[in-house]
Amino acid sequence: MYYRTTNLKNMRIFTETYPDFQKVQHPVAFLPWRNNLTLMAKARDETERRWYIEQTLENGWNNTVLTHQIEMKLYQRQALTEKTDALSDPSINRKGGLRPHYYFRV
Repeated sequence: MYYRTTNLKNMRIFTETYPDFQKVQHPVAFLPWRNNLTLMAKARDETERRWYIEQTLENGWNNTVLTHQIEMKLYQRQALTEKTDALSDPSINRKGGLRPHYYFRV
């Protein structure tokens, strides 16, 4: 069997990116190779990469859509939106706990 040099390099990068392949085997196995290459090249952080894997499987993104979402920094915007929503929720105090509800009788 013949492998090109770039494919061998990509396989090496894949094993370096996912050193504990048993943990990520299930979700990564459902992605096309091209999507894995895109994730390895553009999503450097492990949590970011896992988030994009989940979103790709959930939404059925092809490689073009995945690349676009990474370049538009969807992960960072989503995290910022969630943080903003948590801060604007009146039932959550700034220390992360729930605020007590007080009821006053008149």
